[in-house]
Amino acid sequence: MQRHQLLFEYGKFCKLCSLPCLQKAQKQILTNVSGIFRTGMNAIMGPTGCGKASLLDLLADRKDREGFEGEILLNGQPRTQNYKYHVGYVVQDDIICGNLTVKENLMFSANVRLSTKYTADEKTKIVEHVILQLGLGKCADTITSPPLINIIFNNTSKFNYFCLIGLDSSMARSVMECLHQLSRTGCTIVFSIHQPRYSIFKLFDTLFLLSAGRCTYHGRTGSVLNLFSSVGFSCEEHNNPADFLLDITQGDRPQLSAQQQDDIAFNEESS
Repeated sequence: MQRHQLLFEYGKFCKLCSLPCLQKAQKQILTNVSGIFRTGMNAIMGPTGCGKASLLDLLADRKDREGFEGEILLNGQPRTQNYKYHVGYVVQDDIICGNLTVKENLMFSANVRLSTKYTADEKTKIVEHVILQLGLGKCADTITSPPLINIIFNNTSKFNYFCLIGLDSSMARSVMECLHQLSRTGCTIVFSIHQPRYSIFKLFDTLFLLSAGRCTYHGRTGSVLNLFSSVGFSCEEHNNPADFLLDITQGDRPQLSAQQQDDIAFNEESS
């Protein structure tokens, strides 16, 4: 199985903001951000407005490079001009026809995205497999607009970028389980996600945590709580790690547990 890795380093990324009756001003979105994404599930997390979408767009080469300082390497080499045509990219607000059923939308996506080397029967089997994986069998013939309906048809790419916002927790888990299976075939999956539940969080191989445009953690997901605990931020036993990390990156230190309060009171009485 061929392994792939994506390295990136940004000095800064600024975006022009147009305000009524005012001259255009620059707002710095990302500052001194660097890291590496290897084969597997790579999650970008952080509070609203921290730069998750901008980072994802830059990695996928879907963002205007004006104001960008830094470099992005693919397996140690600069990206080619046609790089963005060789990766799968799903935007936050996808365009889906509301006059078609779920299966018809999937068939349309398969027909325009999959290579012509696939026969009509093969495309139908792929669509049926996607419906089964996402648990959409009961609503396959319902006229609706399910989110991120085209994600599976990017699986011929080695790099895939997703923005998982606007899904309910059950659908998000189904989508993430599909992506997890896809990552085990040798793909590098990079996605931004806001506040996943624990059953989703534990699927992440690598976590990239942003706060106000800066990286606060980049490494194995299983090591993040130990790191924060070592600097005085401990996650309570039954707390969702994702909720805990968002509280920290937003500057809201979790309240002391009852045991911690008792320990403090005991120490004060002893002194």
